[in-house]
Amino acid sequence: MHVYIESTDRRDLERHALRLGWPIGDDGNLVFMSPLYRESIWSERQFAHRMPVVSLVQLMLDLWRYPLRGREQAEHLYETVYLPQRTHT
Repeated sequence: MHVYIESTDRRDLERHALRLGWPIGDDGNLVFMSPLYRESIWSERQFAHRMPVVSLVQLMLDLWRYPLRGREQAEHLYETVYLPQRTHT
């Protein structure tokens, strides 16, 4: 799982992980990331279980460029979630 988090550097990301009680490792099960783009990641954010998450459009854009089945997952979200939402509004 990849998590975007507002952070200034790697040590800051590690502090967030320790504060949440998550061990720091190199296994890749959970990856904290600080996005390269400042504005778009947090615009139109949603909340899931009181946690801020990126908008569906932002998620699809990020997945589209992810090398491991990202494009496939983006297309799946587009067809099963995004398009049905658009037809109901």
